[in-house]
This record gives sequence, C-alpha cells and structure tokens, in this order.
Amino acid sequence: MKAVGNWIVIKMEETKSESGLITRDSNEGIVLSCGSQVESGSRLEGKKVLFNLHKHQRWGEYYIVDYENIFMVIE
Repeated sequence: MKAVGNWIVIKMEETKSESGLITRDSNEGIVLSCGSQVESGSRLEGKKVLFNLHKHQRWGEYYIVDYENIFMVIE
C-alpha cells in the first residue's frame, strides 16, 4: 500500500487503559507510507505520530490522513 499526493497512511495503535480495556480509536499511530508531495515523508515513515482524529478516512486498521492534520511526531 502506498499513499499518494499529500496523504499519509497510518496504522492504528492499540492503547490499553489502566482498567485493561484495549481500544484502537486513539489519535496516534505508526506512519506506513507518505505521498510524494509530503516534504518530510521519508523521515516520517516508521515514526509514531499524533493526528487530528476528526479529519481522516478509515480503511480497516488504517487511517488515511492529510499531512496538514499531523500534529506531532512522538520520538
């Protein structure tokens, strides 16, 4: 799978709460692919990012997010 344009493909992260509940609806995940118009794309691939959860497309276990909706890289 490869992103195009200004889009980024992110694999969802599972999060576990203190009570042991596992969820996938957080706003962080691992970047799998960046489109050719994302300037820092190669540096983002494989990194954990925080993104706008309300502005994305979802496909199975993946989020497709416009680069402008990435808030930060978690290193």
